Amino acid sequence: MSIIGDKFKVCVTHPIGSIFESNENIIFKVNYGEIEGVLDAEGNPQKAYILGVDEPVSEYEGRLIAIVHRTNDLENIWVISNFHYSKEEIKNAIDFMEKYFNIEVIV
Repeated sequence: MSIIGDKFKVCVTHPIGSIFESNENIIFKVNYGEIEGVLDAEGNPQKAYILGVDEPVSEYEGRLIAIVHRTNDLENIWVISNFHYSKEEIKNAIDFMEKYFNIEVIV
């Protein structure tokens, strides 16, 4: 059973242009937040990137279009959008953060 294509609401914690609190050299190029009502495997709120919105927002409802699996970390990040993106386009959009990890994009 795949959840890709299901609709979710993201509560944005890091809007576009915000600075990552633990590394001031990382500036968010996309909105980023937590999926409302969904916990990850460790019991923490599920994190998500939002693609297709070019301005800061406080929340967003869209479809799960991909899962970013970090092969050298426990965390998986979801990608939420109402638009279609290729794996390469997704990788390019989130490279500002994911360049620090080995990732596999699952669509």
